[in-house]
Amino acid sequence: MGKGAAPAEWSVPEKYAVKNGDDIDWQATARKIDEGRSHLEKRFGAGDVPPTDVAGYKLALPEVHAQALAGWDLAADEKLQGFVAGAHELGFTQKQLDHVLGAYANMAVEAQGAAAVKPEQEAEKAATALREVWKDDAEFDKNVGLAFAAGQKLANKLGVPFDDFNEALGNNPMFLRLAAALAPEMHEDTPAGTQAGVAEAQDFDAQVATLRAEKDALPEKDNARRQAVQDKINALYAKRYPSQV
Repeated sequence: MGKGAAPAEWSVPEKYAVKNGDDIDWQATARKIDEGRSHLEKRFGAGDVPPTDVAGYKLALPEVHAQALAGWDLAADEKLQGFVAGAHELGFTQKQLDHVLGAYANMAVEAQGAAAVKPEQEAEKAATALREVWKDDAEFDKNVGLAFAAGQKLANKLGVPFDDFNEALGNNPMFLRLAAALAPEMHEDTPAGTQAGVAEAQDFDAQVATLRAEKDALPEKDNARRQAVQDKINALYAKRYPSQV
């Protein structure tokens, strides 16, 4: 169809009508309508519209975070469902909702990573701080052992399991310094001047020296084995300076 009067059953918005005198140029009008449609597709996407209701959305997290957020039940999360309902009122398409959920998942995983500090990392930080005060290995091992012994006595006095006590305070540098300082006042000494006392002290020193050498020979990154040796050193100090019950 070319130029001429519009058929009675046809109509076109005034902004798209291309006129030639009193008549409408239908070919030019069709091109203008198509240009408008193409512009809208580029801006909003072709056929990408919100679902008819909230249930039409498919809620899924990015596969890369599936394991980290495995316990998150999207369908049962009331706050999330409230957000999705609001998103539908605002006209979110599925693609837009996927983008928002993906961005939220990234932030949630990053927050988890920041919060989940491993115990060995806490222990390493504490050890670094303590070595600023207890500078050589002998002093460090001695004071850590004393703090361990004092911690056992304090846990006893509080009536709590030592493991719980140690989990709460065992990587606090200031507490460990305090416990090490108090330890000599909290132990039962072997009677001074006796032959048995001298022999026991020598044996204790030899065992600690052997374990310290064993620990020093291990790679710095071998946290598990180094900690195992340190636990033995701590146990020796705990035996040497037993808690008073």
